[in-house]
Amino acid sequence: MRIMLMGYKRNVDVLAKRMKQLRIERGYSIETVAEAIHCTVKETQELEEGRGRQNVILLMHLAELYL
Repeated sequence: MRIMLMGYKRNVDVLAKRMKQLRIERGYSIETVAEAIHCTVKETQELEEGRGRQNVILLMHLAELYL
């Protein structure tokens, strides 16, 4: 079980890093991203730091924003 959780944490870290990288590359403010994914600015910052909670709906909003 611990190995599975370690893999999960690594995936969350990769997602967080890529999310911030895409935001910066596209010139989006954190407020713009927060509004687009229906989160608060604080929640969006936590996601970019790998501390936020992800779910399928959130991932769909991210895909719509960045694709």
